[in-house]
Amino acid sequence: MGFLTVLMKGTEEKWLRELYGEEYKEYCRCVNRCIPWRKNRRSTGK
Repeated sequence: MGFLTVLMKGTEEKWLRELYGEEYKEYCRCVNRCIPWRKNRRSTGK
């Protein structure tokens, strides 16, 4: 099950990068995709 999750994440993120470009890349830098309720350290500067 974990393998399918990783595979789907990679496939979906590739599609989203192609669809939204730089805007999606900036979004990824601002959110924590593993633990969504925690802020990403890179976006808070901590």
